[in-house]
Amino acid sequence: IGSTSRKNVSRAYSSNSGRLKIGIFFAALDASFKKPSERNEKVIDLFKEANRLLPPTWRFLAACLCPTGEILLSSLAVSGQNDANSPLKTEVACVFPGDTHLDVHNELLVPLDNLIRRSQEQLHGLSESTAAEHFRQNKAKRDWWKERQDFDDHLKSLLERAENKYFGVGCIRRLFAGGDGINDETTTCKSDMDSSFDSSDSSGFSCGNLASKFEAACTIGTNGASIDISGTTPERVTNDRIFFEKLKVPEIKELLKNLDVESSKMRKLRKSELIDLLISVTKSACPRVEQAEQQTKPKIEKSSAIAQSGPSNQYLFLILDEHFHQFPFEGMDFLAENPVSRIPSLSFALAVLLERSQPCQDLLSDESKLPVLDPVGTSFVVDPEANLKETNKRIVPAIQDMYSANSWKWKGVIGAPPTLDFMEKALTNQNGMFLYCGHGGGQSFFSRGQLNKLLYGEQLVATQDLEDDHNHEHSIDTTNRRRCRSTVILMGCSSGKLESVNRKESKSPMKSPIFYEPEGIVLSYLCAGAPCVIGNLWDVTDRDIDRYCLELLQSFFVSEKKMSLAQCVANARSACKMRYIVGCAPVCYGVPVLLKET
Repeated sequence: IGSTSRKNVSRAYSSNSGRLKIGIFFAALDASFKKPSERNEKVIDLFKEANRLLPPTWRFLAACLCPTGEILLSSLAVSGQNDANSPLKTEVACVFPGDTHLDVHNELLVPLDNLIRRSQEQLHGLSESTAAEHFRQNKAKRDWWKERQDFDDHLKSLLERAENKYFGVGCIRRLFAGGDGINDETTTCKSDMDSSFDSSDSSGFSCGNLASKFEAACTIGTNGASIDISGTTPERVTNDRIFFEKLKVPEIKELLKNLDVESSKMRKLRKSELIDLLISVTKSACPRVEQAEQQTKPKIEKSSAIAQSGPSNQYLFLILDEHFHQFPFEGMDFLAENPVSRIPSLSFALAVLLERSQPCQDLLSDESKLPVLDPVGTSFVVDPEANLKETNKRIVPAIQDMYSANSWKWKGVIGAPPTLDFMEKALTNQNGMFLYCGHGGGQSFFSRGQLNKLLYGEQLVATQDLEDDHNHEHSIDTTNRRRCRSTVILMGCSSGKLESVNRKESKSPMKSPIFYEPEGIVLSYLCAGAPCVIGNLWDVTDRDIDRYCLELLQSFFVSEKKMSLAQCVANARSACKMRYIVGCAPVCYGVPVLLKET
């Protein structure tokens, strides 16, 4: 996941012996190698740096959807021992479709795609002037808002289904929400996963430790037929003897051998007795549902208590594949109050920490040493196309009052396009912030090509030149890379959306094959060096997103309780009247940023 973004940054650095460590971070997972051991060494070095640099409150969770329907989850956190050689805490889980034929693609992703498409069709072509004409009749206005409320209710139901059936149960919930387990050597996800959940409850899926599940999927017989018991639940093992009675005696014995049963115990046993032994052995590896519920219930309740007790002190980083990147995981109830950020790859978090030159000891002992935002260095652009008059009236007076009361002297452009010089100064301001309130992600005024210049330097180098002309590559000044130093807030429609280039013209992206990794303006900002970028996953209504924006700024800059920007992103959702179809659109990319004490 995130290979394209890593390679984009890696190309910005020289490949000679003097290459900066940041470049190595981005090349470790994708660099070519002659022997597998060479790649292993690079990956090990990367993880050693992760253990040295990452704060213990940061957790990373990668999620991807397999073509055959399984959901793969992999989590990573540091041990907190202040030692680069100590082991990282990792857990791997696989959610199998199981006997209930759960289908995350058709149950969650396709409905979400259809919902967003319908919402965008409703908003298409609706400007402030056309809205006044359209809503001249009260009935038309009521009907429009009724449909809007239906979208909000639909998304709420979709997130509830995602939480109750897929991501909010058992150890899967703990991987997302944190709490016990991820940093507790005595509690592992395997203990939960080796016990399948009752198909009658809200989970319904068969999940398990990846290694043990694959070992249980046996290929037996002379014809190479595959007998897969990886999706077998405890009840099926106990009650559905038909599944085993269809097997031949040699096949049953082969299954028993794969479950570590000695051959001596199988001698002179009839087929029915072998089946009894197989059921007994499988039950011991996968306890009955009643036992599983008793074992997992305290942990689930504890996870619930964590989610209900207010914001978590842990930061969750989501690394999502092309199927999950548009899904608003942050809107599920058990994550709604917690700081969650999206990131293309672990390398981006390490690079931000290294670029800020924060020593590990300070990071571990003092959270204030994490990346900060200086309120004095804030710039903003509001309504650059001069067609969002109501947004102008709502946003501008509020932010003027905010920075005037604190003597911050923010620099802004209102009702006019910003110059390239203004944009470059705003984005390269160390520990600064850039706020954009307009249409989209502001590409019309500062394109991805301009961001590439901040990534590669003033002399923009084409990708092909970097790959083919090694002499040219060595001549590049690697000290002038990733010059974007400001946190970026993009409040326009779909400013945080990622999509594959071949899907942009499709009315229903889920029906189009994916040929390239999804991309978007937010990834360009991250590649160029921005520590944190906030954007919207889909189109939103201006009045509700303006409420969100003002609440976000107020809670981050003015509130007495100092919180990370990622935490404020979560808290500000409550300001939206449409809590889900608008409130769940803004998401945080990059690393958490704290407000600098002034």
